[in-house]
Amino acid sequence: MLPTQHVTRGAANPQGSVVGGRHMFPLPMLVSRVLWLLVAAACLLPGAVSAQETTGNIEGRVLDERRSPLAQAHVLVAGPALQGKRVAWTDDQGYFRVPALPVGLYIATVSGMTYRSVTFENVRVQLGATTTLGNIRMDIAAHEVQGTTTVAARQLIDPASTSVGGNLTSGTYTALPSDRDYQSIVTLVPGANGSSFGDRANLSGATGPETAYFVDGVNVVQPPSNSQSISLPHNFLREVEVREGGYEAEFGGVLGGIVNAVTASGGNEFHGQAFGFYANRLLTSGAKRGAAQTSSGYLAYDMGASEGGPLLKDRLWFFLAGNPTSEHEDVPVPGFGDRTDRQRAERYSAKITWKVSDNTHVDFTAVGDPTRRDQVGGIVRENGAGGLSQANALGNLDPYLGEQRKGGTNFSVSAVHILTPKAFMEATLSRADSRASLLPTTALGRGEPLFIDTRTGFVEGGFGTLSDRKSGRTGARLAVSYVWRRHSFKAGAEYSDEFYRTFEDQSAGGLGIVLRIRDSLYQTTTYEDKHTSNHNRIPAGFFQDSWQVGRGLELNAGLRWSAEYWISSGGDVGQRITNEWQPRVGLTYVPGERGRQKLFASYGRTYQPTRLNTPQLFLQDTPNLFSIRVFNHDPRQDPTGGTTVFSQLLGRQSEVKDLEGAHHDDFQLGYEHLLSHQLKIGIRGRYRSLRQGIVGVISPATGRAVYGNPGEGELVAYPEMKREYRALELVFQRTLASATSLEASWVWSRNQGNYEGYWDQSIGTNDPVGAAAFMASPALARNTSGLLPNDQTHVFKLFGSQSFRHGIGAGATLTWATGTPLSELGASPFGYPYFVFLRPRGRGGRTPSTYDLNLRLSWNVLMDRGGTRNIRLIADAYHIGNPRRVVFVDQIRYRAVTGSGMQVSPNPDYGKPLAFQPPAAVRLGMEVDW
Repeated sequence: MLPTQHVTRGAANPQGSVVGGRHMFPLPMLVSRVLWLLVAAACLLPGAVSAQETTGNIEGRVLDERRSPLAQAHVLVAGPALQGKRVAWTDDQGYFRVPALPVGLYIATVSGMTYRSVTFENVRVQLGATTTLGNIRMDIAAHEVQGTTTVAARQLIDPASTSVGGNLTSGTYTALPSDRDYQSIVTLVPGANGSSFGDRANLSGATGPETAYFVDGVNVVQPPSNSQSISLPHNFLREVEVREGGYEAEFGGVLGGIVNAVTASGGNEFHGQAFGFYANRLLTSGAKRGAAQTSSGYLAYDMGASEGGPLLKDRLWFFLAGNPTSEHEDVPVPGFGDRTDRQRAERYSAKITWKVSDNTHVDFTAVGDPTRRDQVGGIVRENGAGGLSQANALGNLDPYLGEQRKGGTNFSVSAVHILTPKAFMEATLSRADSRASLLPTTALGRGEPLFIDTRTGFVEGGFGTLSDRKSGRTGARLAVSYVWRRHSFKAGAEYSDEFYRTFEDQSAGGLGIVLRIRDSLYQTTTYEDKHTSNHNRIPAGFFQDSWQVGRGLELNAGLRWSAEYWISSGGDVGQRITNEWQPRVGLTYVPGERGRQKLFASYGRTYQPTRLNTPQLFLQDTPNLFSIRVFNHDPRQDPTGGTTVFSQLLGRQSEVKDLEGAHHDDFQLGYEHLLSHQLKIGIRGRYRSLRQGIVGVISPATGRAVYGNPGEGELVAYPEMKREYRALELVFQRTLASATSLEASWVWSRNQGNYEGYWDQSIGTNDPVGAAAFMASPALARNTSGLLPNDQTHVFKLFGSQSFRHGIGAGATLTWATGTPLSELGASPFGYPYFVFLRPRGRGGRTPSTYDLNLRLSWNVLMDRGGTRNIRLIADAYHIGNPRRVVFVDQIRYRAVTGSGMQVSPNPDYGKPLAFQPPAAVRLGMEVDW
């Protein structure tokens, strides 16, 4: 949060602290301060994490009565989210900008000598966006008449941004039916689609783990797989921003998109909320269940409260919130009736906002969601062991009884400091820790191997695998912004240290999992991977300039650089990637009145750091043995006499010269038009192409597992990675006063290539090193190119809300989408989860088109005449109409392959549904505000 005194594109105050005069500190003093702070940060910090914006901006242009630019006009901004007030002055062309304002509503007053003041009310500042007040015409005030003209702020288009995505304010999502996690509302944005494959929302054709999630500007995605992040309810948040492309140089580290949420803060008045929500199977219709959907009953409730306010008015604010949640799921266990899967999470948020001085503001933030689960289903339901998602028959309970720990905590401190009236600095320090473990709860679960008959689905024995993983990030970021004439410069440095420590073992002392493929054919997969520890250290820097070239024309150009240093288990650098240069350029043109319409185009290259799974497997000083053996008898009775069909000793791989990180190029062209102050339309075309990636596969030259770039070096025999996303988006937004809002979008897209991403969507599982989502050997390259699993040709979205008399409110969301492509898979010599395509990818038809309609009804009851205390009763109806259409199909046709390449052991479940749409359900809730 910025101090009250700041200027952009205006002159400074004669004393050098209050914005608006003509004096400013000399540039050498600015440079020396910046360098000193950079050196201090580098000396103090062991590592850092990339951060995102937590604020927005207000800008405009002031004209006199003859419509000529008015210089040195005074701009005063105040609001409940801001400690104190902010001041700016117009430059010689009449422009002003007030940057780095906390999200919320503001009052902006423009005044000048001999002119009548103009006050704008309800000016909304959104996360990562610029709110423009347009052209402000000042009228000369008669000496005997002094006063202010008050007008309502108009909805105008951000004139400078080329970003693709959208913002969802608390006022928007609290009026809509959604799940109790902020991540669920991401799919309201065009180009962000829900996934039926087990991963999170897919943004712009990328899989779930390729999107980064931020809370208060700090990355909360949990290494090494990037498939989980901290879960928080909407009640803790003020706004959520989704970026899918068109990034400035300060943004990076993703192949999908960026989801940035900012938590609530305190204020000069005490405020709080208590809430509770409840759902169970009595409020749920009968569900169709595929093989991957195995619950027969469900109960969920969460209760929480928050309180915020001043410790010292305009100086020190606090916000505290807690939300314990509980979920109970009745899981049918074949032969043993229903068993209850219990999960409890403790979600919390805390923030201290401190105005250290007029020039320095500091935020201290803590968020977390430590979770414990008494899990039913073991690795069969959790990870799809043996290609199953549930057992058809169970010999004993032990394979299904596990204890799971997950979730994490995140602590950060961020500060904004005014260096001069035209320059300010932002800094962030953070620490994130997470845990992901799944362990058996019985002695037999630890002491016996897991046996799976892949033909019949019969399961017995022990748990199979034991896993306890701890990971996190330590980090910081430093950025400096400076305004010079018509240029807004920004430069920064980051340094991220991701770490991963794991314990992996197999039950029965290493025998682990035994698969019965067919009569007299058994397979075991064993590995020795007891304790590992790795880091990925990622320095980065950027420089960008936003240049107002001429009337209505703005050029955004920048350059980002990043590198990766993979740290082995012994602590030394095992792999360097130092050439990650990322140019960014964007151009906007605003014809006519500023903020009414906009043409924009952008290009950018973006790298995503390698997930820690790859260093964990290939940079171990103590080798780990991975092997697949087949037997003509049950190895549980006699573990001797088997034949090893595949064996790899994974240890310390030599550094790959000229290794490139995973990256893509992104192009877009668009147009937005504000037809009235209530209606905005937009159209944009997008093209995104994956240029390179890193996979762990089999080297054709040596037959050993290696990592590298497909088509380069030791992997030259592999085809190049390809993933191309094309899209055309139409967006319609309409706001009628504050009572009604409506947004609709339609997206046509095509996603094709030979690489799915960080999640293997064909079989619905995480892909640690990319081989399953790509190919494990060049011999398996046939038929791999085609439509990717998350390709959806048409997606239509509609959401909105309406307030009625007597406190009644209604909100609804509707999504209609075409189905996803299907493929025909066969077994490979490398076992599960590596398969071959028996026909060209995506040529097996599609799942049916789906629709999803959800409704929220609310009744707001005032408890006092002032309206400061109220009770809100909520009823959410999900999946109205109960369509329950198929969304995921078993595409594995054969489960085994002979040495001559013949596919054998047909899968009896081939072509059968693995998952349907969720059944119709109701959730009841209540919120009490004061």
